[in-house]
Amino acid sequence: MFKRSATLFLSFSCCLIIFISCEKESSNDENVKDYQSTVESTGSKDIEYFFFVGKAGIKTGLYKFNLNDNKYELSWSLPKETVVQLSYSNNLEYAFFITAKKLGTKRGVSFIKSIKLYSLDLRNSSVELIREIGDAVQLYADWLDKNYKIQLTRFDMKIASHINKINQIYSPFGKLMKGDIEIFDFIKDGYPQFEIKSTWLISPSGNFGITQSSDSVFLSISGVEGKVLIDSTGSNINKVKWSSDERYVFFTTNSISENKLKKIPSSIFIYDVVNQTVLKKWDDKGKMNFIIANELLIFDTSFNNQSAIVVYNYIMNEDVSRIQIRGGCGIINIPL
Repeated sequence: MFKRSATLFLSFSCCLIIFISCEKESSNDENVKDYQSTVESTGSKDIEYFFFVGKAGIKTGLYKFNLNDNKYELSWSLPKETVVQLSYSNNLEYAFFITAKKLGTKRGVSFIKSIKLYSLDLRNSSVELIREIGDAVQLYADWLDKNYKIQLTRFDMKIASHINKINQIYSPFGKLMKGDIEIFDFIKDGYPQFEIKSTWLISPSGNFGITQSSDSVFLSISGVEGKVLIDSTGSNINKVKWSSDERYVFFTTNSISENKLKKIPSSIFIYDVVNQTVLKKWDDKGKMNFIIANELLIFDTSFNNQSAIVVYNYIMNEDVSRIQIRGGCGIINIPL
């Protein structure tokens, strides 16, 4: 696995943990089931394949996994570039990925050399170079509603105490819609902070929500007093996704730690909103990423001390496939 900086910022949203409370259990259960009977049940987005990041020789490339035959193949790689991050839009209609020639640390300062932005056409698997961004000290990229936002920092070439923060917003088709540069004097103002995307905890209909209070996580139902206790282990919500009919909620959680350089244990959950029960839980020593499609939960985890991807059917409650590549693989990147 190529060398990575502990200070490299990449975008991975994550979520939280679930258990059950007796607080107003029968009342909430009846309200949930009454609501579910009025909702048109539409399946999750259907896809024939998905892309993921995996080792390709000494670099990292893009792989394509076919859900029809559960086989994968190397889809894209270049000998002088390594994939730093793959990012799907929320509706799985669009995707971008970022590459770099080299990244690591030097004299305690992180660096990312020759950053490039590519678009990945999910309909025909074609790749297009969008922009050669250049070098950076730190990088953060994520979808902002329907658009894609990149934030990066680099040292000012004229004034040693200045550091520049570059902000770029792209349309789903790769058009640069907005770009600006902010200049910071890090001696006076400190180091510039990235705008981190907040986790959306409410279901698309607005009828359900995941809330956090102190060290506990709850399920809330619109118009119903009281909350259903999901978990009380003291972890932070990271990423939340709902099935199309809102019967299931999927989320990841991170353990609370003050050591930013240490791996933070995380968990991923499938919670049945109607029956108010945890269907499945996985734990890992590091951060876990996931997508939802075809009634499948697709997530990365570690297996035999190497990162792998699990394809899980949450309706049938069974593993469909487990993807393992020498050197590791992941949904967004190769987990550290």
